[in-house]
This record gives sequence, C-alpha cells and structure tokens, in this order.
Amino acid sequence: MNRLAHIFSKWGISVALCTILWPTVILPQGLTHQPFSLKAGVYIFTDITSSEFYILAPTILAGYDAWRNHRLSLQVSGGFSYNGIKYNDHRHHLYMVPLMATFNYDLPNGNAKVWPMIGMGTGLLWKVDHNLDFSQTHYSLAYGFHINGGLKIQLKNRMLLTFDLMYNLIIPPVSEDVGTSGVIVTTGIRLPVKNGEMVK
Repeated sequence: MNRLAHIFSKWGISVALCTILWPTVILPQGLTHQPFSLKAGVYIFTDITSSEFYILAPTILAGYDAWRNHRLSLQVSGGFSYNGIKYNDHRHHLYMVPLMATFNYDLPNGNAKVWPMIGMGTGLLWKVDHNLDFSQTHYSLAYGFHINGGLKIQLKNRMLLTFDLMYNLIIPPVSEDVGTSGVIVTTGIRLPVKNGEMVK
C-alpha cells in the first residue's frame, strides 16, 4: 500500500510540474500582453493538526498570465509562506513555496468596473519544517489541486485591484506527514505588461 501511494505521489508531482512549466516555455513567445500580479495575504490551514499547531501563515504570491483568450486565462504563479511557533518550549519554523497553474474565467458583468472571477488548477508545494532547538529539518514536496474565486476592480492606468479566495488541496507524499491543505486569502494588484514593459 505504501509503495502504491509512493507511485501515485511521484505521478502527481510529475503531472503538476509539467502543467506549471509548459506554458512558461511555449506560450509566452507569441504574447503581446502578460498581466503581472502581486498579492499578499494569509494561508489558513484546514488540517486539524496543522490548524492547531501552525494556525495560519503570512503569504505572498506573484504570477502572470501565460495565455489568454477573451475571458479565459492561464495564470502561472509562485509564492512564499512562513510561520514560526513555539510549542512545548521548542521553536518550530515552517516554510512553504507553492507553485501553481490556474485556469481563470472572468464572469461577464457588462461595462462595470467590478467583475467576479472563478478558477481551478493544479500545483506543487515544497515544505520545510525546521525545529530550531533539535536542529532537525524535514523536507517534502507534494502535489495538489485548487479552486478559487475573487473580484477584480478596475483602477487607473489599466491596473486592477484583486481580492482572491482559494482552497488548496494538498496530497501529502506520505500518510504520516502533517497535512498542509488550506485556504489562501489574498489581496493585490495586476499590472498589464506589453513586450516586456509596463503598459501605461
């Protein structure tokens, strides 16, 4: 059973990695616009053990649209989450690096300056769990799936203000590993880019 779970984990990581990498290598070559996004927020753990131990982790995410066709787009993004906590007189540090590929769909809202968005995708999560007192470090790489929704608000100079809510389902590499599934709540901005320069 453990061997089967290991095979599925390797397969899932490979599929997620290919999904993230192929648009960054193939698609951008023919693009004239690549909206760039920068968001900040929190990663709220939903696993019982993680939610009691780490509670939440401040998070930053950056990404760009590798492909767009009218209302549908493919966004490639990466980020960083961190939380440090003292438990039983021992200091623990948790570092997480999510890498995601997400298909987003902008719901129609006429000529309004505010419109909703929904999406789904796959990704990888690299985790480093470090116990400072024991000088022990645990590394793991897991794959997962996510669904998200949010709002985009039109600002000046074609900038957008965004509010996003994402549920990130992470499949742990081994059943004994602490689950890192969670809800990512962020707010940020989107800046349109044309031929490598910011659009004004």
